[in-house]
Amino acid sequence: MEIWHYFAIFHAVWGVLITLWLCRLFCGGLDHVLKEDEDVARKYAPYRRTDIPRWSKIEMWLGGVFLLPYRLVITIVTVVVCGTVCSILIIGVDVKKEIGCLRRFFIRCWSLIPSRIIFYIWGFYWMEKRYHNICDLDPTYPRNKPQKNIIAPIVTCNHVSFLDIFYFLKSRYVPGFLSKASVGNIPFVGTIARARQCLFVNRTDRNQKDAVLHNIKERVDYCMAGKAIPPVLIFPEGTTTNGKYIITFKKGAFCTFAPVRILCIEYPKSCFAPTYDILDLPTIFFVMNCQLFNRIRVHDCGIYDPSHLELREEEDWKRYAAKVRNIMCKCLNVEPYEIGYEERLVYEKYNEDLQRKHKRGKHVDDSKLVEQNSV
Repeated sequence: MEIWHYFAIFHAVWGVLITLWLCRLFCGGLDHVLKEDEDVARKYAPYRRTDIPRWSKIEMWLGGVFLLPYRLVITIVTVVVCGTVCSILIIGVDVKKEIGCLRRFFIRCWSLIPSRIIFYIWGFYWMEKRYHNICDLDPTYPRNKPQKNIIAPIVTCNHVSFLDIFYFLKSRYVPGFLSKASVGNIPFVGTIARARQCLFVNRTDRNQKDAVLHNIKERVDYCMAGKAIPPVLIFPEGTTTNGKYIITFKKGAFCTFAPVRILCIEYPKSCFAPTYDILDLPTIFFVMNCQLFNRIRVHDCGIYDPSHLELREEEDWKRYAAKVRNIMCKCLNVEPYEIGYEERLVYEKYNEDLQRKHKRGKHVDDSKLVEQNSV
């Protein structure tokens, strides 16, 4: 047989599998998201998936049959190659300290180029970037304060998707990340994270809070002293949302009172956004890679120097955080919402129970499920 015969057979079989998956997804697989109680939906609004009715089934079928398999293969190969090279580059190196200039250059190249390849393969053929004057977003910020000579050891950004990390791997600000400890255990991905000098936090161990703050302050001191160590990217929300709100900020990014660089990310494609909300990660990943194209928009708001706020007391970080949060809200034209990671866990448990109930075909009392998960 000719080679094109094999491709034809593969796509015929693959097309059947994709059709079965889409049928299962749209015929009851999303009921736990579409049939939520209205009060529950309002209470956990930042974590809800709202674009499902706009998903294009035809686009998903075409993308799933003809694009998805090749995107998966190229993604796996790219991550494996990048992780392998990074593991070689950090042999004999203490990644918690300064890394030599040449080695750091190669680490940057071997995370920047693959991340751009992955973005392109996933359908992000162009990246829209907008620059803002911080004084336009915060009228109280001094207009005569210079930006060029200010060192920002911390980069802050709203957290919408797992894709946010891939964008910052190619960012010219070259940050490390404050990441959950489980990321460091993922094959190849964890190696890349260590090579980028990320800081890891165990979210299940509340006793590590002081250690995390100490590591952040140590990184800030290194950067302010001019040492060759990257700034740290912190998502102050502490979890991902659907991008329609900015939720309550955590302390970490603001505890040192050091200047921060503010960026905002949004995914403006109307029929699908790869936000990591209440849907499970595999579903989001596969649906995203079934899209013919995807969109990302990044807003660079510049550096915020809080010196004019006269921050002295430990609790003054809240004033600092409120300023940065208001800037992000105005930049993205979204509302602030007082909710946090703990409430997300309750909502996830509620959705898991709701999904099991729908699979069994039983009547569901949503209010009782929420009360049970809140206890």
